[in-house]
Amino acid sequence: MRSTTPDGTIFVVSASDCHLCRIELEMKLPSLSVDDLFKLFNNPFNADCFRDINDIPHRALMLDLGVGSGGEIVEVIQRSTVKFLMFHKHFDTLFHCQSDPGAKSPFMKFFLARPGMLQRFHGEWVVESVESGGCVARLTQDVLPAGISPSMARAPFIGKLLIGLSLRAVRRIVEDIRAFENKVKNGENIEDILNPHKKTAIPLKGPSSVLVKDCVIPLDQYSPQQLDEAQTKAYEATGSHMDPEGRENE
Repeated sequence: MRSTTPDGTIFVVSASDCHLCRIELEMKLPSLSVDDLFKLFNNPFNADCFRDINDIPHRALMLDLGVGSGGEIVEVIQRSTVKFLMFHKHFDTLFHCQSDPGAKSPFMKFFLARPGMLQRFHGEWVVESVESGGCVARLTQDVLPAGISPSMARAPFIGKLLIGLSLRAVRRIVEDIRAFENKVKNGENIEDILNPHKKTAIPLKGPSSVLVKDCVIPLDQYSPQQLDEAQTKAYEATGSHMDPEGRENE
């Protein structure tokens, strides 16, 4: 299923053997640079920028592979609320996110690290600079809610309902990115947009504060030595180190 919104965003929803559905989108952002968009993606105050994020209570740097060489991998907890009719449920989602705005094709990958409301959830944003100004962002995302089998996507009513809820969540993200772009276009300071209430960010912790130690993002292209060096850099970047008992000191 392919659709285009009035602002020109293209959505494609397709079946997936292992997930409820795959959602792909392409959006043109003529007033945002690649760096602007990645500031939004990696903003620790995104509860103020995205309507479906209530809080980000945990951020821990797992690996620092270097800008242009894989970027950073950060473990993040995103606190949200799901709403359906009179039903409201608060839940936390734990992700491992890899972001490299300095890559040849700047990207941000996200993988579900601990099942909860979702059984499977992963995706990737790829961002391309446009010569005439701004950028184009493309998302590919696969999702499977908890308690749902992929075959339910083909059920006449419930499949359409579940896919519709997943698509609605992505559409709201697009709307929030558009709102951010409009503020930048109107001359507002980006730092003020990202943190309008001047909050103090929860410190970015080091590798020993990671809750799911084994990174769920595929890292086959890196040697063990590169990964060890990236972990050492993560400790240094967060001002943390290991004591003799294996606990982290900040």
